[in-house]
Amino acid sequence: MVKIDHLHQSETKHGRRRSLVFQQTFSQASQLRFMVVPEETQGGENAHVWGIDERGPPLLIRGTLLPEARIMDSHRVRGPRRSIDKILSNLEKKSSLIPDKRTE
Repeated sequence: MVKIDHLHQSETKHGRRRSLVFQQTFSQASQLRFMVVPEETQGGENAHVWGIDERGPPLLIRGTLLPEARIMDSHRVRGPRRSIDKILSNLEKKSSLIPDKRTE
């Protein structure tokens, strides 16, 4: 079991800093990986859950919080497409550090 905390920071139009922190749990690197981008500050049922599958494009599941993804601290993210692309890119870099069980 591997847990990763990831911090995403962006600035509001007034120059304030907002942070999105999410924690991922991997039981195997080859399994579907999950990421949460909340719609509201408190997350909850309105959160967006992104599942990243090795075989396909990111999958957006609305209104569902999966047990593999836990919101630690979150704020609304503006410009969702651009922000999510950046988070996905950073996530891919981090996940490449985890050994893939299929190659062992």
